[in-house]
Amino acid sequence: MILEAKGIVKRFGGLVALNKVDVDVEKGEILGLIGPNGSGKTTLFNVVSGIYKPDEGRIIYNGEDITHLPPYARARMGIGRTFQIVRPFPSLTVRENIMIGSFFSTEKVREKSFIEYILELTGLAAKSDLPAKALNLPEKRRLEIARALALKPKLLLLDETLAGLTPAEIDQALHMISNIRKEMDLTIIMVEHIMRAVMKISDRIVVLSNGVKIAEGTPSEIANDPVVIEAYLGRVG
Repeated sequence: MILEAKGIVKRFGGLVALNKVDVDVEKGEILGLIGPNGSGKTTLFNVVSGIYKPDEGRIIYNGEDITHLPPYARARMGIGRTFQIVRPFPSLTVRENIMIGSFFSTEKVREKSFIEYILELTGLAAKSDLPAKALNLPEKRRLEIARALALKPKLLLLDETLAGLTPAEIDQALHMISNIRKEMDLTIIMVEHIMRAVMKISDRIVVLSNGVKIAEGTPSEIANDPVVIEAYLGRVG
């Protein structure tokens, strides 16, 4: 087990964003994290990555309690993440943006060969010397992933990486993510609203609704779960 979130509670004033949430992640799997808007998905990412401290509960990573560690310490332990809104350094080149991502790694991964490897893996090699502001949206989303990969993570959190992409671009991104998992031996947790994509790539899916975990299982189990259907579509009849 690479990650265990145990009894996570996160409050914002009177709002309970996460309420006793338990999530376990096996090494090497892709876990889909889904739920309606406001269900607590990104809040859970922020707790796992250290941006928020939980009001209750613990985060265990590779057997170590990291609940009170700051984000930079978690990054150095191998937890990388992307964000919903892509914000590269616009005037720096694609290669320079990726190199900045490597600064948080404790391993010597800034060698030119590793940066070139990431550029190839994310399909950005041909754009490596362009300023980041010259990239289109799909390329910027790839750059966001590439920066996270530069710290050589063991666990990668992808927060709506497919948002705004066309169906063809989504398929290309899914192929890239699957290849990244295989090539870098990664464990991935993926927050996504595009159900087709989540069902296609995930080994297992966890569903949140109103800050509570309401379901967990394989893609086929989740697709046919009446509790999940009601959470997304409302009660029928």
